[in-house]
Amino acid sequence: MYASQHIGTFIEKQSFEQVEINRLRLQVSIDVVQWLALQGCAFRGRDESEKSLNRGNFHQLIKLLASYNDKVANVGQENAPSNASYTSSEIQKEILYIFFNKEAIFSTLSQHNLAIHNIRGQGYDGASNMRGEWNGLQALICHECPYAYYIHCLAHRLQLALVAASREVASVHQFFSNLVFIINIVITSSKCNDELKEAQAIEIATKIANGELETGKGLNQIATLKRVGDTCWDSHLNSISSLLKMFNATCVVLSNIAVNGGSYS
Repeated sequence: MYASQHIGTFIEKQSFEQVEINRLRLQVSIDVVQWLALQGCAFRGRDESEKSLNRGNFHQLIKLLASYNDKVANVGQENAPSNASYTSSEIQKEILYIFFNKEAIFSTLSQHNLAIHNIRGQGYDGASNMRGEWNGLQALICHECPYAYYIHCLAHRLQLALVAASREVASVHQFFSNLVFIINIVITSSKCNDELKEAQAIEIATKIANGELETGKGLNQIATLKRVGDTCWDSHLNSISSLLKMFNATCVVLSNIAVNGGSYS
């Protein structure tokens, strides 16, 4: 009886500590989003990979905060679990949406003596929570100020134009169609994703044993294929690069599907 109570108390304490850690990790992301939005700074960087020297304002600001605070450093970035890091672009947009749907932007502008009715323009990316006709940020502001016309981010518009133009070239369109098809087949299935990681591990171990790869901290990490995003400048290159890097492992997964697949789909 005593042992079970002791175990129960231990689990309860561990759960409480984990909640506090998650809360701190999320609070850091919320504060960074709020600061960047208030200053009108871009969130994302051209290369947000862990090896990048400049991961963009959002990640770099979290890194700066961690350098001054041990608690933040111990729970953030590389110390955070992949399923609860609260730093993905989706989380950033969701935090922004919560801010704006609670009219936090209006109260912030008022605190700085900026009148809503003087706004004459808005410019965001193409995310639905920003440009949405009914519930997007631009719609909320237009409801208060009809003259604050929304203009889609010019950088995103240019990217969309390039993507649309490339689709008119048959060979380019076919190449990226096949790329997207292969990536979707592999990463949308947890089983295929596990097979991809296993195939990578075997390939890396073999090459290390044969002296074909160098060993060291941060080298030879197992990764996954990256999707193409029509509004992200470098996503097409990153997607192709990820497939080239994991080409043999991807072929192993596709061969398994061809052999073991029960249907055409």
